[in-house]
Amino acid sequence: MKTFKDYVAEIIAFYREFEGMPLDPEPIVKIDQTPHSRFDPFVPTGHYNFMRNEITIYVSNRQCKDILRTLCHELVHVSQYQRSPAKYAAFDKSGSIADNGVLREFEKEAYEKGSLYFRDWTESQNK
Repeated sequence: MKTFKDYVAEIIAFYREFEGMPLDPEPIVKIDQTPHSRFDPFVPTGHYNFMRNEITIYVSNRQCKDILRTLCHELVHVSQYQRSPAKYAAFDKSGSIADNGVLREFEKEAYEKGSLYFRDWTESQNK
């Protein structure tokens, strides 16, 4: 039976192949099990710290599929940083995406590509 770590490794390998990005250096993936209510829509799901090359995924009361989709979203942020470190590091990541056009574009790409990568990965597992 596969472990969560196995799925993370598979998704990172699939992402590298699919995106053509080396993810070099590969990000550290940390799991945060801080208890949260599964009925609170405002709890964090994940984030990427480019200064530490570290993805944190919050897993409390979440379905595995949802957690792995968050990983894919954060991997897009890793690629964004590796493609354009100065641009990624320079923009302000705080505040509302409604008021921050650069943040909105980065998030739009991460939501779109991350969800598609996850879907492609799940479909590749069913062949």
